[in-house]
Amino acid sequence: MKECSTNRVLVTCIRGFERDAASEAWWALTTLIKQKTIDANLTKVPGLIYVTVAIDPTDIMAGLLEFLTKNRDEIRFCAKFIPIQDWGPTDLALICRKINMMSSVISKEDSWCIQIQKRHTSLKRADIIKQVADNVPYGKGVSLDSPNKIIRIEIIGRETGLAIHGPDQIISMEKLRRISDIREETYV
Repeated sequence: MKECSTNRVLVTCIRGFERDAASEAWWALTTLIKQKTIDANLTKVPGLIYVTVAIDPTDIMAGLLEFLTKNRDEIRFCAKFIPIQDWGPTDLALICRKINMMSSVISKEDSWCIQIQKRHTSLKRADIIKQVADNVPYGKGVSLDSPNKIIRIEIIGRETGLAIHGPDQIISMEKLRRISDIREETYV
C-alpha cells in the first residue's frame, strides 16, 4: 500500500447535499487562507466530504471559526469542520506508528483521549484504542471528560485520517449558530 500524507479538513454535511457543502467549504477555506489550489472532494460515505489544504489544518481552525462566525448565514449545508493532519491507508500498525510520531505535541501536563469515527471497516474500536493508546508515550494520561488533546482517528474504508488537536478545534455550525443567537439576544 502506498503511504500518503496530506492535510485535510473533513466536512460533515446534510446527506444528498455533498456538492453544495463542498462548494461552501471550498469558498470558506480559499477565502480564509488565500490558497487557490484547494481541492474539495466527495468521499464514498454520504454526508462526508474533504478539502485538501497545503498547511496544517489545526493552524487555521481558529481563523476558520472566526470566518464562519461572521459568515454563518452563508453556510447552509456544512455541519462540522474537522482538522486532519495525516491521511493514508487503513493499516493499524501504520496508524500506531504515525500517532506515536505525532504525539510529541502532547506535553507531559496534557491529558488526552482517543476519538474514533469508523466507516466501512471491520477493525474493532477496542483493538484500535488499545493499540493506539499503547503508542502514546507523552502526557499525564487519559481524560475522557476534559482532555487537553484529542487523538482523532477517522477511518473511511481503506483510508484513514489522523490528527492530534485541542478540544476546541472541531467546528460545529449548529453550535456556532446557537452561541451566536444567544449573544445577539443578550445585546438586544
